[in-house]
Amino acid sequence: MVLILKSRHMRCCNPECERRIFAEPLQFARPYARHTDRVEGEIRHEALGQTARKASRTLSRHGIRISTSSVTRRLRRLGKENPVVRTIGYVGLDDFAKKKGHRYMCVIADHYTRRPIAVFDSRYGHEITDWLKAHPEIKTVTRDGSQAYGSIISEASGQIVQVSDRFHLMQALKKNVVEPIKTMLGQKKEQRQYPYPSEDEAYRYEDAEGKSRHHLALHRTRKDRFKEAAENT
Repeated sequence: MVLILKSRHMRCCNPECERRIFAEPLQFARPYARHTDRVEGEIRHEALGQTARKASRTLSRHGIRISTSSVTRRLRRLGKENPVVRTIGYVGLDDFAKKKGHRYMCVIADHYTRRPIAVFDSRYGHEITDWLKAHPEIKTVTRDGSQAYGSIISEASGQIVQVSDRFHLMQALKKNVVEPIKTMLGQKKEQRQYPYPSEDEAYRYEDAEGKSRHHLALHRTRKDRFKEAAENT
């Protein structure tokens, strides 16, 4: 199906104006857009919930043909075009790799829906602070141990409670508690101050304890017989 739309074009008579021609904006699509706002919303929704390749396959089933690279470009635009959202007040803040080992971005996700609600082009900057200020309903932010994130959240609002996330909390527990215990258990036992007694000393010790000498003699006899039989075989 093909829709043909007519939009008005207006000319500016002001010679100092840089723009000569103005086009009437559409209510359902942005300028130079290849999809409507509703389709763009569907693409963004699927791209944030799964990988770009899976999102492309899912959208194709709904009649929206878009390549994997185009889905990735939509995600990159989110750093500058975060939609206005409302949360219950509990979010998580962390960084993710835009290009692993080279460039990293920042993402804010809702704790209850487990979906990203904002993406920023940089991990540290005033964009995150401005976004937090624009959402006063946020009460708790889960983050890693970065002091930079802590400063950004504190600058946005002193009322926000900062909580360490589970992953970094377990990492700190492993480093400060588990590893020392493993090191302690793996250490070799120190050499005893007194060496183990010899066999004769052990027999004398047992004899001193009041055991029967006859029993000790039988034990020695059996042991000698066993050694003799082993040597003969």
